Amino acid sequence: MNPVPTPDKSVYNQQQQGKAHQSDIMNIDKMLKRYRVEQGKHFSLKDYDPADTHGLGSDLKPRAKKLLADGVKKLSRLQDILAAQDRWGLLLILQAMDAAGKDGTIKHVMSGVNPEGVDVSSFKEPSEEELHHGYLWRCMKRVPGRGRIGIFNRSYYEEVLVVRVHSEILENEKMPKSLVTKHIWQERFEDINNFERYATRNGIAIVPACFQARAEAPVHGTAGYSQQELEVFLVRRKGARILGRVSGCL
Repeated sequence: MNPVPTPDKSVYNQQQQGKAHQSDIMNIDKMLKRYRVEQGKHFSLKDYDPADTHGLGSDLKPRAKKLLADGVKKLSRLQDILAAQDRWGLLLILQAMDAAGKDGTIKHVMSGVNPEGVDVSSFKEPSEEELHHGYLWRCMKRVPGRGRIGIFNRSYYEEVLVVRVHSEILENEKMPKSLVTKHIWQERFEDINNFERYATRNGIAIVPACFQARAEAPVHGTAGYSQQELEVFLVRRKGARILGRVSGCL
């Protein structure tokens, strides 16, 4: 009578770890769906709690770190595929007030990618040269090529946020007076939509993310970002939108 083989615990543990890893990846995809806004018609920022951590409170911080690490690994693998195919480019747009988490997101989430395939562009006050061109010009120059990832730390969305609130910024853009009408903001929404439609049709996938800080937390530079202005921006844009949030778990 042949003896019953003893189960290999190491193989069993590897199989269980593999299942747990797949489960974590599925959890990441499920978590992201919760913060993705597909339709802007009924969207309102008040329906999203900036303090939401998706149930990952301070007591589950190790779990949150593991999900982040798994997500970074998946991102690294997808970057290799992106570069090998050499057909698509990816533009990630991070839009938020000062100190709302843009830099931290770039540091932690993008930590596992190959830096040679990533370009980070920060858009602050336009230079004298940039003011001699249309407002999209400086951003268009930084759109990533095929096989690459581009990250915009703020972007042309400022042109329908801060510029809309502070009229002196619009005056500094040296536009002909006859073109600055009551329709200018609608026209800029159309410009942005058309530009992003053009980029997408040419193989550049655009993923915009809006980070909303907690209202009770004092944040420097909030003057140009009222809830109303952010809602106008998010509702009027077409296509998929992802809401980033500032949470203490990452």
